[in-house]
Amino acid sequence: MSEGKVERSFHRYNRGIGVISGIAIALFVSVLTGDYGYSLDIPTGASCLWIVTTVYSIQVGLRLALSSRWNIIAFQERRRVAVRYLLLGFVNLISMGIFNLISTGNYDGFIFASIYGAMLIYAFTRLFESEVQDQDNDELFP
Repeated sequence: MSEGKVERSFHRYNRGIGVISGIAIALFVSVLTGDYGYSLDIPTGASCLWIVTTVYSIQVGLRLALSSRWNIIAFQERRRVAVRYLLLGFVNLISMGIFNLISTGNYDGFIFASIYGAMLIYAFTRLFESEVQDQDNDELFP
């Protein structure tokens, strides 16, 4: 794929963070406030939006972080966008887990979101460890 196409796709993903984060935050706040619109039954449109944004944000984050197609873009720039998408997926999973806990008393969704969060912390430390090592090499008094 040409360099121009990859950069346009990357900028499209970068601009899409605002839309996905707005959806994720709105759904998270609606779960925390208990405003579902229909007692404990979440509307079908909102649940579809929830699932679509969760799957989309996680797969875009993984694709930006791991795919060799994006090597044209600097890794530091890709990494920041990928981590934002992965964090938005985490927010969606946590809100789904909280909703599941409130509506059914079942901890499965919350446990799944916690496992994803632990994997995200591990990935975050692996993605940013080179930056920390570079800062350690810049000693003031060698």
